Amino acid sequence: ATVGLAPNLQTYNVLIKMACKKKQFEKAKDLLDWMWKEGLKPDVYSYSTVINDLAKAGNLGDALKVFDEMTERGVAPDVTCYNILI
Repeated sequence: ATVGLAPNLQTYNVLIKMACKKKQFEKAKDLLDWMWKEGLKPDVYSYSTVINDLAKAGNLGDALKVFDEMTERGVAPDVTCYNILI
C-alpha cells in the first residue's frame, strides 16, 4: 500500500549516493533517468556524485559521458565537477 508520498530530489540523491557507494553505477544512472521521467530535474550534486565515483573507480570514459549528458540536459557544472575531471 502506498501512503501518497513521492520521492523528492534529496531522496533520489541519497539513493544515487548509495548506489555509487556499492559501485552500482548503472543503477545510479538509471536513477538519474528515472528522475527526468518523473519530472524531477537532477541537480549538479546528483550528477557530480555519479561522475566522481565513476572517475574514482577508473571509469573516466563513463564519467565524461555522464558529464556530457548533464550539460546537454541543461544542468550547469560547478567547480567540483570540473575538478573531478581534471
